Amino acid sequence: MDLTRASGLRVHSQQLSEYPTETRENLHRLSELARKVVSDFPGSIELRVTDLASPLGFLKSLRHKVGAGPAVLIDGRKVFERLPDYDSLRVELLKAGAEQHWILEAER
Repeated sequence: MDLTRASGLRVHSQQLSEYPTETRENLHRLSELARKVVSDFPGSIELRVTDLASPLGFLKSLRHKVGAGPAVLIDGRKVFERLPDYDSLRVELLKAGAEQHWILEAER
């Protein structure tokens, strides 16, 4: 899965090569994480990528106290300040799913 394409961003390979190395590496890692999440949690996870340079991204960065780099939010709660390894992300996603299940069960 090419997260850049899936997110609707139009970044051509020429443009990508002009990005700083750290940005290119983060985009690649983010794409790999997204691919694994979509594969392991089909139909149950909604991924949203927000550019911190956009007005919405700026507001979200203030609200969730996100620094300059990528962060991961789950159910509107900042879970990682940096891109995590997949196993750590998976644990947090499973915990969030279990918490959601417990809430739904308690409402019955």
